[in-house]
Amino acid sequence: MPLTAVTKSTLVAFVVWLDEMKKAAPSSFDRRITGVTVTARLHGTEVLKQATKAAREALKPMKLDPARTVRGRGKAIAASPERLKAMSTAIAPRPQPVVGRRRARRSCRSSPGCATGRW
Repeated sequence: MPLTAVTKSTLVAFVVWLDEMKKAAPSSFDRRITGVTVTARLHGTEVLKQATKAAREALKPMKLDPARTVRGRGKAIAASPERLKAMSTAIAPRPQPVVGRRRARRSCRSSPGCATGRW
C-alpha cells in the first residue's frame, strides 16, 4: 500500500487524531475530511465513498458530545454595517510588505571577494 493511500482506516484515524491529539472542534472535522479527500483526488489517489462515509460515521458521536462542542472560537458575531465600517477603517496591526521591493545589494567593502570582483 502506498504512503498516500486514503482508506477507511486512515480517514477514521485522522478523525480520532483531530479529536484526541489536536483537540479540534468537531464542527471543523467535516470540512477537514472533505479537504483531505479533495486534495488526495487532485494528486491522483482514489478515495472510496465508503472511506469518507466511515469517517463521518465516526464523527457523529463526537458532534453530539457537549464537552467536545465547546472547543473552538465560538459563535461568530453578526456583521452589521457599523462593524464592517469599523473593520475597514481600522489601522493594520503590522506594516504590510511593499510589493516589488528588492533586496539591497551588498557594498564592495563588506564582501570578502571585492578585490577580485567576485561576490
